[in-house]
Amino acid sequence: MTLRDLKDGDGKVGIKQQFLADFALLSVENQQAIASKLTGESPLPFDRLSAFVEANPRSMARLYAEIIEGLPFGIIMGPLTVLFLAHDHESKYVHKIAEVLGSPRAFLAIDAASYVHTRIEHSDKVLRMLKFSEAEVKREIPETGALSSLMAEMGALLVTISEVVEKRLPHDFAQMEKRLRGAEEELELAQKKWNETREREAKAHARGKERAAAEARATAEAAVKAELDSLRSDLLRAETDKRVALDELNAARQKLALIESSGGATPERVAAIRSEILVQADERVRSAVSSEVRPWLAKLNQMEAQQAVFATGDKLSLDAVDMAMKEAAENDLLLNWQANREKALPVIERRLEEVDQLMARMLVPSAKLKAIHQQLRESVIACRKAIRPADPLGGIVAAMLAGVKAAKDEDMASIAEAIDRLRKAGVLEQAEANSLLKSVNQERQLRLDRSAERLSVRARLAREFHAGHGIDIFIDAYNFTHTAHQHFSRFARESKFNKGKYSFGQDARDHLASMVKSLHEMNVGCRVLIFLDGINADALKPFPGVKFILPSQQKFGTGQADEEILHYVKHNCRPDAKTFVVTNDKAVQLMSDMHLSPGEFAIFLAEVA
Repeated sequence: MTLRDLKDGDGKVGIKQQFLADFALLSVENQQAIASKLTGESPLPFDRLSAFVEANPRSMARLYAEIIEGLPFGIIMGPLTVLFLAHDHESKYVHKIAEVLGSPRAFLAIDAASYVHTRIEHSDKVLRMLKFSEAEVKREIPETGALSSLMAEMGALLVTISEVVEKRLPHDFAQMEKRLRGAEEELELAQKKWNETREREAKAHARGKERAAAEARATAEAAVKAELDSLRSDLLRAETDKRVALDELNAARQKLALIESSGGATPERVAAIRSEILVQADERVRSAVSSEVRPWLAKLNQMEAQQAVFATGDKLSLDAVDMAMKEAAENDLLLNWQANREKALPVIERRLEEVDQLMARMLVPSAKLKAIHQQLRESVIACRKAIRPADPLGGIVAAMLAGVKAAKDEDMASIAEAIDRLRKAGVLEQAEANSLLKSVNQERQLRLDRSAERLSVRARLAREFHAGHGIDIFIDAYNFTHTAHQHFSRFARESKFNKGKYSFGQDARDHLASMVKSLHEMNVGCRVLIFLDGINADALKPFPGVKFILPSQQKFGTGQADEEILHYVKHNCRPDAKTFVVTNDKAVQLMSDMHLSPGEFAIFLAEVA
């Protein structure tokens, strides 16, 4: 009877819990040594062992044989092995062992002994009398006195080694012969398979050699063909060059014959002589004509000079007229004021629009700025009425929209009622009135939102932080890394055994610590404690004012960080500091009024940064 023979229920659950509890009793070095032999993604020995046993339940006996060797009560394995080899006092001592170790631990020890010593055959009837419920699980080491008494009582009745050997020797020889025959049959079968494999490999090698030879021949033929094509191309180019050279040679021979027939002068020299003759002829023509044309050229030059003087005078006269008109305009006060005010009004209106836009973007304008803005708006309206009295006053709506910012909270309802009356009276058009009413409603909602924002936990945290007061910030690392996707999605690793489930390793924890380290740098009274699930090998104090907290209230299972935060809220809060908890866990939130969701805390970090 083994663990896999038990039915699902308290039996299996109790034994698995006892298995994990005994693993937790080992030293850290022994845990690391056992976990290093197992496959799995988790860096924590406990998590890796749990996942491995869940996927491979039959390996529990082998692993418990290693676990019990590192525990003080592992000395019981020797007498236990001899006791079950002899089949004497079996049921009596199984109950005594269960009284000292507990039923689940006794079952695991017997199962491990059966795995190590294959000759042990224990009675299923005896083991079925044990209780394997969760209530029977013992998480502490048995008392030394009870264990010593049990060892002494078992040692007094143990059979000698010679008796065990004489009793089991024929059976062992029979088993050895059976295993030997099985080994010979396996060896013969393996030899046969080896010969078949070698034969297949030899045939495959021969086929590979033939295929390689065919590929080599094809490659060589392609190379020879390419070289032959290249030689043919070179031959065609050489024949073309030969024909060109022959043509040039014939042309040179013809030119030489022409030179010889012309008395030895080349065609180039003949062309140069003709050019010299033409130049001399042109000079003689110009010399003959210049004496007749010279008087007319003199008159033409005189007329050009007079035309230049006239153009200069014309330009000076035009400049004088422009200057006189400009000076007259500047000296005419009435004309100058009329032009300047028409130009100045659009400039002032644009400046008013800029101030309106700035006032609309500001959350709480100062009293002085409100007064200046009111004076500027009244001045622009007065100027507009004085300069363009016939224009409609619809342009002041933009100024009225910005003026809503300066109104008091208790006046907002009266403003909306007044706008509605102006619309009904026809003073404001429908579109203008709707725009003003929409602005009033938006301003009222914005002021309500700001009031609620000032009362939020995030706003209280920001005020305490910027005031330099003492602050304790407790962060559930699992909650934060699984919620703030914009900061941790690149560190997520999908589990090989549970598709669709993701975990975060040391790189994510390092990133979380670096995100909050600036809080202590900006406020030395701020302390950040990051609570982890499970044991890890990270630095417990990566930065000043930042510390990782390992579970001590709950060693394994889910909710380790939650239990540790509850303990710290009750017992470890600083009396001179206010505590803020960052978690989504409802039980933890009920313990403290100052709790933020991971998303709210991420917004706080962004605002502080």
